[in-house]
Amino acid sequence: MDYDKAYSGLECAIILIAFVVVASVFSYVMLGAGFFSSGTNGNHPVSGVIVDKIITYDDSSGYFQVFHLKVKTENGHVIDKRVDQDTYYEFDIGDHVDIK
Repeated sequence: MDYDKAYSGLECAIILIAFVVVASVFSYVMLGAGFFSSGTNGNHPVSGVIVDKIITYDDSSGYFQVFHLKVKTENGHVIDKRVDQDTYYEFDIGDHVDIK
């Protein structure tokens, strides 16, 4: 009998590896998209006391000055909240804030 037209073990292993690679790339892309879409840093409301005020310089985002307020929440967590320039200068360290 001639078995030239049947799959060999090597061909089956190559196809299995290809499926695993494609599935891992697909899952990596899906996880990355999920983390990107849920990572809306700065879009959640913050309530607490300002413990620090920071101005950073970021040329890559198109903004020369980026304003941050470090806010200590009621449960003790310190959150870095990115704000606009007016909000930054409106508050001082020790002030209680409710920032949307």
